[in-house]
Amino acid sequence: MKNYFCDNCNQLTTEAVCPKCGKPTREPKQDDMCFVCELSGIDADMFADALSNNEVNFVRVPNFSVNAIDAPKLQGVNWDGKPSSYKFYVHFTDYDQATETLDVLFGGDSADNEPVDDRDLIDRIVTVTIDRPQGSIHPKHPNIKYELNYGYVKDVISGDGEEQDAYVLDWNIPTYIGQEINGYIVAVIRRKNDVETKWVVAPNYAKKYTREQIAQAVNFQEKFFDIEIIM
Repeated sequence: MKNYFCDNCNQLTTEAVCPKCGKPTREPKQDDMCFVCELSGIDADMFADALSNNEVNFVRVPNFSVNAIDAPKLQGVNWDGKPSSYKFYVHFTDYDQATETLDVLFGGDSADNEPVDDRDLIDRIVTVTIDRPQGSIHPKHPNIKYELNYGYVKDVISGDGEEQDAYVLDWNIPTYIGQEINGYIVAVIRRKNDVETKWVVAPNYAKKYTREQIAQAVNFQEKFFDIEIIM
């Protein structure tokens, strides 16, 4: 089966259009850095050691789901400064060897070529950069007024090829564009009729939310989509 490469996602696919970001793909080159998997903890260390032992050159990119400077401001957070996970990339020429190594280590159960499952995101600490403060109007749709603060998580790419969007619950202090707010992911909104997902972030870990509460809070924008709320 023929492989194609997406320059935007650094991911191999059998499709002429990337199923993740929707952009055209091309034939891979030998030196293309291809995404292999995302692993955390001891699994990441095991995989790195196995690649080294097999003389496979790789790049391991840390994924920090928290702002190291602001983390201590979150009450009750016990953060040790370590990445929450690592993304592994290898040259196209080494891709088959890397995936074979992955399968030998984990039998295809502990890891694969897909990003972290949405449910695994729940309770992660993230930093949301506000670009649409509460009360602002959607830049393209003047009938949508933001009833929540809304922004993006830097360096996390969503299905539309842009940085991951996020709603911020229960932040009633006036905000400004570019302000950063730390919080926990309490839900992931999967749009069934769109390529995007939206994260729902809350600054107070102790407060618990129901699906009904989240659905009501984001209804001002999500009512235009067929959504599933994952918690």
